[in-house]
Amino acid sequence: MKNSRFFLTIATTATVLIFGLTAGVNAKEAGPFMIGGITYWNDLALPELNEDVNLGDLPVEHKVDGSRAQLSVGVGYNLDEKLGFELFYVSIPERVISVTDVEQPPEGIPVDPISISWNTTIEHEIVGAAAVYDLHVNEKFSLFGKAGIAFARQTNESSITFGGRTTPIPNSLRPIVVEEDSFDLFGAVGARIPIRMGDASVTVAYQFVETSVVRETSLQLGVQWNF
Repeated sequence: MKNSRFFLTIATTATVLIFGLTAGVNAKEAGPFMIGGITYWNDLALPELNEDVNLGDLPVEHKVDGSRAQLSVGVGYNLDEKLGFELFYVSIPERVISVTDVEQPPEGIPVDPISISWNTTIEHEIVGAAAVYDLHVNEKFSLFGKAGIAFARQTNESSITFGGRTTPIPNSLRPIVVEEDSFDLFGAVGARIPIRMGDASVTVAYQFVETSVVRETSLQLGVQWNF
């Protein structure tokens, strides 16, 4: 939550500064466009675990490996100042699932407890298509909404740590998290502000991907160029 507030503060500050650089043109014009930016994932839920693996009461640890801010890009075509279509790509930060079992030695045997950890690193990428509708507020500002379909691809790398050594293991050996591809609902709401850089505008958006398990949300700060 602290990181989300930091991102919102930066985005708000940038928006205020950009208002001073805006040109007297529409925030969106007919024709092809390209958009690039940074997507910050607010809260990533624990991936769905494999039902065929009996973990019992073993604790499951879930953490984000690396930055929550990921590159996002898109291309599209505006039919007019209101309606357009977009193809997009965005990645989700790598996540690590760890399950650790600690076996205590028999009573009276002076050896340390034995610890075994199963680890799965999850990579997630999303490509999709969406319709984009702009609500033109004035020549310097517009609101927009996006709705479409996202194709999500999830891949895993599994390993086991025992005696201080980590060894890769094939995912076919009862993985903790199953690799899967899915088609999910995608949506976004945001604001678009033109700037003095040719036919360009800054966009700030709240995005979500609605899966069968959970809704993943993110914040995007980007720049769109019209051609």
